[in-house]
Amino acid sequence: MVIVISEMLADIYYFNPVFFNFIGILFLGHIGGILIRNTIIRLSAMTGIDDVMKASKVHIVLKEIGYRGTAVTLVADITRLFVYLLALSSAFEVLGLKDISAIFSAIVRYLPNIVVAVIIIIIGSFVADLFGKIVSELIHGKKKRTELEGIVSLTSTFTSIMLYIISIIIALKVLGVDPTAITVLMGILLLTASALVVLSLKDLAPNFMAGIYMKNMGLKEKDKVTVTGLSGEIIEISTFSTEIRSAGKTHIIPNSKFIKDTFDKV
Repeated sequence: MVIVISEMLADIYYFNPVFFNFIGILFLGHIGGILIRNTIIRLSAMTGIDDVMKASKVHIVLKEIGYRGTAVTLVADITRLFVYLLALSSAFEVLGLKDISAIFSAIVRYLPNIVVAVIIIIIGSFVADLFGKIVSELIHGKKKRTELEGIVSLTSTFTSIMLYIISIIIALKVLGVDPTAITVLMGILLLTASALVVLSLKDLAPNFMAGIYMKNMGLKEKDKVTVTGLSGEIIEISTFSTEIRSAGKTHIIPNSKFIKDTFDKV
């Protein structure tokens, strides 16, 4: 049986060696792409990179756009595609179809830029997410909240957004996007980020000013007050809110309520 198949392949190669080479190159490209993809995935699993990527926000973004894999499998799939396209370019070159081969060659030359851009966005998202987690742990890991908790949290969010923007801009430059378009996009993203910060400050500013007013009025911990129909003992006055214990329960009241609804000190 093996001898018969070998003879058949030899006959095909004898009568049409070009087509035989075409099929052979495509087959090798297919096998090579699969092997390289599996190697990337296994190496990432062995080094723990895959687990880190699964825990990052990149994994969530990929799910939202309909991709079922992780950031690592995305890079592996793009690399496999690179091998496929390289095989197609070589195969059509063998057939003498140089125009089609040139198209695939152009895609192959550009594909590494896409891979690098994807990696940059992944790294940028990972760094931004890691920065946010570190700041969150520093704030909430303490038994007693800091006075600047809200401001630090807001700064952390703004910095994370800026890191996302920077990674996107760098990725676009790698892809060769027109600098003017990048500048316009950067302006839009910065305006959007600034607007989000302003909206956040719009809610935080009254509470911040009310906190200063409360301290100037002599309010302190263990004082008994009545505000918004709630009577209890002040546990803590922070930058933007006040904790009051009433009937064995702890209530968090925005500082602005002490001005808008007034309060009575018992």
